[in-house]
Amino acid sequence: MASTKTTFWASILGSAVIAASVSAVANSRLEAFKAEQNKELEKYKLELQNQNSALTKIIAVHSLLAERLDQFSDELNNYVRVVQIASQSGRNGALLQEARRSWTDLSERMAELEEVRKRNAIAPALSEQIDTVLLAPVSRSLATVQQQPHNNPALVRLYNERLRQEISEIRKTIKDAENHLTL
Repeated sequence: MASTKTTFWASILGSAVIAASVSAVANSRLEAFKAEQNKELEKYKLELQNQNSALTKIIAVHSLLAERLDQFSDELNNYVRVVQIASQSGRNGALLQEARRSWTDLSERMAELEEVRKRNAIAPALSEQIDTVLLAPVSRSLATVQQQPHNNPALVRLYNERLRQEISEIRKTIKDAENHLTL
């Protein structure tokens, strides 16, 4: 009977050792799996943070572009208004001075818009649209009247016929781009 008891306890002890070994191996594999999953999760989180950071920068550039477009539009509107008044008032010195100042301010707003337009975050098609339909024609017009900025009927006509509408369309394009770039 003693040998049966010994065999019985040996068998239980052996089973316990085997169970503990199996459990230890299983726990070890589970911990390795969890560690690998945590590593993958951290890698994924970092990728998301980088994407969010890049998206935030792109959205900021689009917001700056919209701001610069508004400033350009306001200054263009002001310049056109001054030119229209100056063309009706003859050689009024104050109006001529205001036209010169407005011409300079418009040139500065164009340079600011141009700088933002060229940034990598701006879609090439949008950048080209801004250059082709706004900056290039206005720049050509301003260059031809540099000595007499108060006398610019071509720009007044271009503004009334096309540029106001083009600015509205570009604003809409920028807004659409911002809406598609939500975080």
